[in-house]
Amino acid sequence: ELVAVYPNLSEEDPILLTKDDLARLEEGGHLNCTLINYRLRFFQEELKSLDPEMFKRCHFFNSFFYKRLLQTMQGGSSAKEREDAYQHVRRWTKHVDLFSKDYIFVPINESL
Repeated sequence: ELVAVYPNLSEEDPILLTKDDLARLEEGGHLNCTLINYRLRFFQEELKSLDPEMFKRCHFFNSFFYKRLLQTMQGGSSAKEREDAYQHVRRWTKHVDLFSKDYIFVPINESL
């Protein structure tokens, strides 16, 4: 059951929080990708409003990027499989020049 949307549905890639996600915040619970992405997105929005110039110097990946990156690095046995895997990661930076950024955030969920 959906309980919250951040920042809102009209924004690009909103974070959808469910009751199951919130239950993970209880003692003994473990964070999942949705919770990690929520907090990172909250940080992004705060930075954008408080320090727009610093925000422009940063790039934020979501927690799924690292999982895809690991899959790419493991690659396949053939050149075709490795090329296909690379194309999946390549799309994540299609519209951004990472070398022009001072800070790159890559959240890592070790349980993936």
